[in-house]
Amino acid sequence: MAVPKDLVELLRCPCDTHAEIEYKERRQVILCNECTAVFPVRDNIPVMLLEEAKPPRGQSEITTGDGTIIRDK
Repeated sequence: MAVPKDLVELLRCPCDTHAEIEYKERRQVILCNECTAVFPVRDNIPVMLLEEAKPPRGQSEITTGDGTIIRDK
């Protein structure tokens, strides 16, 4: 089961730009198109909290527009 498409269309990143997101069903993650944060999807529920975000693969950290630093855990 996947995150419903209509929900994905409503979601925005919690970073200060509130950018559109992309749902990667196979990886079960949500990607921010602006700050590049990667959010987990657990039991088909997107966890859109900056505290739960990770940087994209190959990066150890990212900084959102508001200065929040997201580090690989």
